[in-house]
Amino acid sequence: MPSTTPLLTRFLNSFASKYPGRRMAAFGIAIVCAMHVTGCATPPRQKPIDARAAQANQMLQHADRKRAQDPAQAMGVYLSVAEKSLALTTDKTESAAVRTQAERIYNTAVTDCALTLQKLKPTSAHGSYWTFSDGHTTYKLRIASSGGTGVENPARFDRLMNSRDVKRKHLNSDTERAGIGGTLLGIQDSAKTNVPHRPPNGFAEPLTAVIAFGKPSHGGDTAELSFYDPRVRDHVTLNNKTYPLKGDFTAPLAFFPKPRGIFGIVAMLRSDRVVNKAGLYFCEPYNPNKIPVLFVHGLMSSPHTWINFINELNNDPEFRRHYQSWLFLYPSGAPIGGTAMKLREDLATAATHYPLKHNLIIVGHSMGGILTRMQVTDTSNRQLWNGVFGKASDQFYAVFPSNSLIKKALIFKANPYVTRVIYISTPHQGSDLATLRISQLGSMLIRLPAKLIKALDPQTKQALKSVSPQLRTAPNSILSLSPKSPLLKTLSNLPMTVPCHSIIGNRGKDNEPLAKTSDGVVPYWSSHVAAAKSEIIVPTGHDAFNNPRSVKEVLRILKLKP
Repeated sequence: MPSTTPLLTRFLNSFASKYPGRRMAAFGIAIVCAMHVTGCATPPRQKPIDARAAQANQMLQHADRKRAQDPAQAMGVYLSVAEKSLALTTDKTESAAVRTQAERIYNTAVTDCALTLQKLKPTSAHGSYWTFSDGHTTYKLRIASSGGTGVENPARFDRLMNSRDVKRKHLNSDTERAGIGGTLLGIQDSAKTNVPHRPPNGFAEPLTAVIAFGKPSHGGDTAELSFYDPRVRDHVTLNNKTYPLKGDFTAPLAFFPKPRGIFGIVAMLRSDRVVNKAGLYFCEPYNPNKIPVLFVHGLMSSPHTWINFINELNNDPEFRRHYQSWLFLYPSGAPIGGTAMKLREDLATAATHYPLKHNLIIVGHSMGGILTRMQVTDTSNRQLWNGVFGKASDQFYAVFPSNSLIKKALIFKANPYVTRVIYISTPHQGSDLATLRISQLGSMLIRLPAKLIKALDPQTKQALKSVSPQLRTAPNSILSLSPKSPLLKTLSNLPMTVPCHSIIGNRGKDNEPLAKTSDGVVPYWSSHVAAAKSEIIVPTGHDAFNNPRSVKEVLRILKLKP
């Protein structure tokens, strides 16, 4: 008898090209069919496992075609496929490959079921039953009530989407957990669900949908659709078997708005284009039971710089479960003192909207570390003011009212919500690169926010000229990063009110004396903080956060007791 394998192969190749979304299912069919056609798998009791797998995929294709015109009928088919494939995952007479493929089919069917139910926009109350049929079996479907561990009410989201539909090419890796369930994103992007500090395109949270099938009851087979938060829930029990709960933790970060083109350069040179967007953004809705970790980017950068880093942190289940990520966007060419003031004000505003606890941790990269340091330094006794204005400090202090912009930027108390800070490649004592001719030319191209320029009255301009006769307006960030900057020279000598830690790059030059090393932008002598509770050196350039050791170190620090 001639082998049917070539014919099968041609069929599956054609199937995969026509239905690219079902390639993994086709792969599973190939395994099962090959096992049975070649006779390498002959269990004592022959079961048409290949036919069941093929039938399941054909049913999914049929439902996909029907979903737009008749979503109710598609629902019945998805439920039927989910029920049959779930039963196969517990069939110990089958190989691990078959059971794994059945799990994938189940996950696909559940995802499609959840998204199709959304299209139907059912008006019944949460917990009520809906009836669907595949033409043979009638299903009474209900949505599980929230309240259990990690159980979510889908009604709190504006819409759901397949997590695999989110573009993620800009991320270095996928942070996922293998298991059972359809991975989704719960999106809140309407005016109705808008809250302070939500990203421009809304919140996206990871969800995993699971359908459990019960005994037949009056009117049909019972089915319960549950939505879980995979950050909180690790396992789920179905058909008396406990499965790991599948989770896609990268999709929410991939959903976070990605800046176009050379946004970092524009944010530095043309502050007015960014100043209205500046502020604090949460990566997920505020959770009072999670510790906030605020990430502050550096010069010529944006919050998106941190997305890959946070994605790596998400590999740690404890980070996903107990921490929430915040990001700060600002025009990086603007004066450092004014930007640090903006961050203090934004944190104070957040405290009026949410019950912030005194457990905020800030991670600052490069110049973002300077902004971070100005959150944990107390200058209420005029230390910074006196350091900047020198002999003329008393004269100018008497001239400016207490609510003047310049006083608020230089005289402040440490932020009471911050308990620990982490500095990454931070130029605490400046960088010689800021004094180079090319940097000075770049500094001349920076346009400060028009609102700031208008706020500079003659008295303020006179005060600034006393610091540097060449200053015609407020000093931009590049000028303030010079080792000769009176702001940095004073700030670096002031004590911090919370523990700090340092992560410093040395470009892999371990054979050189540490004091002479540099990350290519900031020398070690500027990044080093004598008061730091810990300091590690990583073999990187200025992007020291892009290193596995940095990720590991931040996770270690986060878990320290306050």
